[in-house]
Amino acid sequence: MFTIVDEWGLKNSEESLGVYAFHLRAIRPTSIGLDGKGPFSNSELEIARKNCLKIVDKVLALNSKQKKLMVSIREVFSYSDLPSTVTLEGCLEPSSVLRERIAKLSLTDFEAFVNTIYSLPTILPPIYVGVTTKQSIQTRYYQHRRNFDKRVEGTFGGRFKDTGFQWSDLVFSYVPQVSHELGSEALEALEDYIQYFSRPILGRI
Repeated sequence: MFTIVDEWGLKNSEESLGVYAFHLRAIRPTSIGLDGKGPFSNSELEIARKNCLKIVDKVLALNSKQKKLMVSIREVFSYSDLPSTVTLEGCLEPSSVLRERIAKLSLTDFEAFVNTIYSLPTILPPIYVGVTTKQSIQTRYYQHRRNFDKRVEGTFGGRFKDTGFQWSDLVFSYVPQVSHELGSEALEALEDYIQYFSRPILGRI
């Protein structure tokens, strides 16, 4: 079971190897202007919805940019035994349907929608997963954070920085000691398995 932890909790936890994940939680009451418990006025909720839709646009753009459609067409010419392969590559277009549905919600339903999304940070696939082998989970976390701050190219932190989101838009969770007793081949198989089925959009390239 993954444990969600903030930086303070991670810093004060026992260092260990394990599996960890970053989830995107960009839609939060505070990130769209709903500070405090409310009740909120209609004008405050209208402004919050506009802010929320801007975030939705960024999330949809991120999703469509990273998910590429690749189709290979194999044609064997009659005059040759060698197959010819043509690869077509394109990007998924952002879905306007989801945005329109959120935009049409009543203000009461919109507020409930935001609170529900906020309470389910790990229900959506992670945007990055990792398995630590030599470094502790804590060390890896702070490496990712430094890579984000410095926008280090070719790293998760750098890629996430390029999306325009903030580090505070992430939720970090981990399972300690999972990789402690695994050999190198088993660790590689574990990471490949997790990567394959979770399909993190900012994962290994």
